[in-house]
Amino acid sequence: MMVKILQTPSPVIKTPEQIEISREARRTETLRMMKKGKTNVGRWTRSGECTADYRWFDRAMAAGKLIPENIGRVLDLGCGDMKMEQCLPPGCSYIPLDVSKRDDRTIVVDLNRKVPKIEADFVVGMGVLEYLLDVPNVLRKIARQIPEGLFSYHPFEKSPKRDRLAMGWVNALSSKELIALLHYAGYKSVDVVEYAATLHFYRVSKTRSPTA
Repeated sequence: MMVKILQTPSPVIKTPEQIEISREARRTETLRMMKKGKTNVGRWTRSGECTADYRWFDRAMAAGKLIPENIGRVLDLGCGDMKMEQCLPPGCSYIPLDVSKRDDRTIVVDLNRKVPKIEADFVVGMGVLEYLLDVPNVLRKIARQIPEGLFSYHPFEKSPKRDRLAMGWVNALSSKELIALLHYAGYKSVDVVEYAATLHFYRVSKTRSPTA
């Protein structure tokens, strides 16, 4: 009897030249989308783009611990493959929003084009602020509708040499600037939690101290 041995494919290893070509292509695409004033939808609809990084689940688990139990309806901005849903505390219902449809529940919208009217009690934005062309406008419109939330952001001063355009990021705010924008949007309380050396969480509330 013949036994077929399945071999695991070897990982693709790119040369430094190939890596730089990929980065340059991403920079060019990012600049093109910035000029158009919209999100690179194609990137987020490609297979595997939202599941390639296991660290996103670690981030979602850490974020879930900062969400109060029984908070009610939780809006997940830029939900991706909806890892956040698995990490919500008891008593929460999940509302996914993304630039690409993830399931039948998904509110499909490009936040660089408009912010829809949504009824929610808490907003989560993991890995989404970096892709917004007009951060103040989006935050202000969200704060008008949702009283509490949690955002993540890579402050510029924590990794000033990072090639943000190659990451697809379209802004470069310092932590102080983002805190000021969150206050300007209407969130009276802003608590900063250092999740990683280059990544912070911002726990916000319009009516109470997030740590109270």
